[in-house]
Amino acid sequence: MLKKAKIEKKDLVIATSLAFIVFLTLFLASYFNATSGEAINPNATDLEDKYYLSGPDPYYNMRVVKKEFETGHYPYWSKDNPDPLLNYPIGKANSRPPLFNTLF
Repeated sequence: MLKKAKIEKKDLVIATSLAFIVFLTLFLASYFNATSGEAINPNATDLEDKYYLSGPDPYYNMRVVKKEFETGHYPYWSKDNPDPLLNYPIGKANSRPPLFNTLF
């Protein structure tokens, strides 16, 4: 007969705390930018010029999505076409999978 695994209270507290920290971080990183509605440059035509995005990653992802939209294929994916902004000044192939950036 197999014994049933018992979840200890300590493990439950740790898992709950980690989940809370993850959701709090997501909330703080996105809520105020999404709900402010305040444009830093209301007359701009590009999203990154109109709003302040939180941190450097949104600007990089915006750049990759714009390049993909213009060319029709995911940019900087191969070693033959390295991204000049990754591992600057040498450049590096984009190792991030394209799923997140192709959801537009």
